Amino acid sequence: MNETETARHTLARSHAREEALLAGLLAGKSVTDAAADAGVSRRTAYRMRDRDSFQAKYREGKNELLGGAIAAASQPRAEFHRNTGRPSRAIKRPEGPIAFAGRHG
Repeated sequence: MNETETARHTLARSHAREEALLAGLLAGKSVTDAAADAGVSRRTAYRMRDRDSFQAKYREGKNELLGGAIAAASQPRAEFHRNTGRPSRAIKRPEGPIAFAGRHG
C-alpha cells in the first residue's frame, strides 16, 4: 500500500469505529461498554464524543429515535399491534405509591 492508500484505510477504520461508538451510545450503553464494542479505549471514546461533529450525529440519532417512538406511540392500538406483531396488553398502574430512587411519589 502506498501512503495515500494507507491514510484512506486509516480514515475509513476511524469512521467505522466512530459509527460503532455512536450506535452503542444511542443503544443506551455506557461509554466504557460502547468503547469496548467499537474497539477503542475509553479515553479515545471520550475524545470522540467531545467532537462537535460527533455531538451533531448523536443529536440527530436521538431525534430520529424519539421521532420513531412518538410515531409508534401515537398510532391507534390495533394498528400498533398489527405493525409490531406483538399481542397488545393493557398496562395497569401498580397499587400503592411508586418509588423512584428510593423516594416515594
